[in-house]
Amino acid sequence: MNLYGFHRGQRVGPMSVIGVTTAEEETPAPTEPSTEAPEPPEEPLLGELTVTGSSPDSLSLSWTVPQGRFDSFTVQYKDRDGRPQVVRVGGEEKEVTVGGLEPGRKYKMHLYGLHEGRRVGPVSTVGVTGE
Repeated sequence: MNLYGFHRGQRVGPMSVIGVTTAEEETPAPTEPSTEAPEPPEEPLLGELTVTGSSPDSLSLSWTVPQGRFDSFTVQYKDRDGRPQVVRVGGEEKEVTVGGLEPGRKYKMHLYGLHEGRRVGPVSTVGVTGE
């Protein structure tokens, strides 16, 4: 298995490890075949992204996940110089406060969910920092 990290938007790694699984004990086959198909794993969906608060240097955001679970999230926006900025959030979180923003400025925030190495989204919203 390879583990990669992200630091300031750059991929770092990999760190590698080798593991060995153990054999399962055999279980007897059912006498009648099951007619139920296994349920596919639930694909996660992003709901709405909302600005829940603002200050002169921050915007507070919250979002919904109507189905499934994400491994993590990223919030992306552009700073005053037009450079992309990324804020990483754990998959169990549903809110974040993005700091270090300019007062009285409009920001378009984009939220992506990450699930099994795939990026889902974005959902977007616009917020204005306080004066």
